Amino acid sequence: MAQVDKLETWLDDVLNKNAPFKLPAKSRKTLAGAMWWLALIGGVLQLWLAWGFWQTAHLVDRLVDYTNALSSIYGDNSVVHHLGMFYYTSLVVLLISAVLLLLAAPHLKAMRKQGWDLVFYGLLINAVYGVVQMFADYGSFSHLLGTLIGSAISAFFLFQVREYFLKSAAAKHKA
Repeated sequence: MAQVDKLETWLDDVLNKNAPFKLPAKSRKTLAGAMWWLALIGGVLQLWLAWGFWQTAHLVDRLVDYTNALSSIYGDNSVVHHLGMFYYTSLVVLLISAVLLLLAAPHLKAMRKQGWDLVFYGLLINAVYGVVQMFADYGSFSHLLGTLIGSAISAFFLFQVREYFLKSAAAKHKA
C-alpha cells in the first residue's frame, strides 16, 4: 500500500497542486457533492453491462459448439475456439470496478476519504487492465492509448475533488 500512497501523492501534485489548469472552486465543490450519484449510477450500469456480457458469452459458447458440430459433420477439421481468458478477465475487471463504485457511493455521500480511495483503486485497476489487454488477440497500441487517455482524464477530475474528501476538508464542507 505504500507504493499506492506514493502514487497518490505524486498524482495529487501533478493533477491538482501543480496542474496547469484547475477547475473553478464552485465546479469542484459541485462535482465532489455529485460523486456519490455518479458512482452509484456507474456501478449499476457496469453491473448491468457485466450481466449482458455474461449472457452474450453463453450465447456465443452455444454458437461455437453448434459451429464445431456442423464442421465435424461435414468433414472439416477447423475448430472455432470458445471465448478465452481475456474475455473472462474483462468480465471480472468490470465486476470489480462495479462493486468498488457501489461500495464507494455511501462513503462519497458522507464525504469520507474511504469512498474516494475506492474510486481511485477502481481507476488504477482499469489502467492496469488496459496495459494487460495490450497482450490480448484484439489488443492494440491505439486501444492502450485510449485507455490511458481516459484514465488520465478521470484521474484529473478525481484529484481535482480530492481535498473535499480529506478529514479536515470534509468537516468544513459539512459545516
